[in-house]
Amino acid sequence: MADIRARTRAPSRFTIRLNGWYNRSTRLGRLQAWVKNEGTSSYTGVLQRVIVEDSTWWSGTYQYYQNQAMRKMYPNASGVTLTIPAGDSVLKDTTFSISASWRQDSCMIVVFLQNTQAQGDTIQQGAQARVKAMTAIEEEAGEVYPQNISLALKSANPFSRFVDIGYALPMDTKVTLKVYNSSGQVVRTLVDGQAPHGYHTARFDGAGLPNGVYLVMLRDRESLLTRKVTLLR
Repeated sequence: MADIRARTRAPSRFTIRLNGWYNRSTRLGRLQAWVKNEGTSSYTGVLQRVIVEDSTWWSGTYQYYQNQAMRKMYPNASGVTLTIPAGDSVLKDTTFSISASWRQDSCMIVVFLQNTQAQGDTIQQGAQARVKAMTAIEEEAGEVYPQNISLALKSANPFSRFVDIGYALPMDTKVTLKVYNSSGQVVRTLVDGQAPHGYHTARFDGAGLPNGVYLVMLRDRESLLTRKVTLLR
């Protein structure tokens, strides 16, 4: 973990951005890792995705608490080999699960890119995300209903064509969900009208729009929530 944190602070031609969501009831989640190569040459490396847990009690010969204890690697310890052309990006998607014996709020997903030789300074770039931070919208089925209005992205950001937007309503209400460009103009109206309480998903399709940063705005009678998304082809 120390090596990964050091790499995220060091200059690198790579950028890793994470997006995902997690259901606390089923203990199942999904992680999307967007890796960009900002260099001038193609790169082939291994993408590793690891679940670690903090404050884990080790009861072997020597008993102690340890942090960043590795729980599972996806899809396995070999990781995924990928090739990223110069100036291009790759999106890798995986589902994951948190075992019933692990504490959900102590778990974190660590993603890092390393060279294929696994020698010397192998870590090129890294990123991490707390599982509890991926639960802005937790339950989407059963008898569980949201207590507060919320807005969250449910697919990769930046996105190349479309992005799924999740929003939760604690009561039936009139709501608008609109997308604005950097000039403040409405480019898409995703929802406009009465909506029932519960969890919902809307899709923002960027077809025909230029690359750039857009503002997703959710408004009901009392609240205004926003999220920035980036269209990058």
